[in-house]
Amino acid sequence: MKTRDNSIACNSCSEPMVLFIDDKSAKCTVCPQVVGVGIDGHFGQTLVTLYPSKITDSGMMLEYGKHKVAEWEFFDRLSVAFGMITETEREERLVTYQEQLERFIESAVAPLRRKWWQVWK
Repeated sequence: MKTRDNSIACNSCSEPMVLFIDDKSAKCTVCPQVVGVGIDGHFGQTLVTLYPSKITDSGMMLEYGKHKVAEWEFFDRLSVAFGMITETEREERLVTYQEQLERFIESAVAPLRRKWWQVWK
């Protein structure tokens, strides 16, 4: 069974996804993005690597953390659409994701921020 669901936008180009309910997968209507949700997690076609293997800039590290949270939220919306989790579970996960982002900022982003006087040394 295939449905077009305008409420779930592609996490790559923001266009509507076509959901394949039986396969628990989705395909973008515009770009080649293909993703799926399974019992063991999610899978997908990685279109472009946005971040280098080592990030030394605090702004880029923060952007990366927010990107990962948005990716988790995207797959949770798909999981709700496929009936794998409930809306209540998705909302509980959103709270957890925000807590994880805050811990990430404290542990990974904050140490990269330099004071103005450290720049001149």
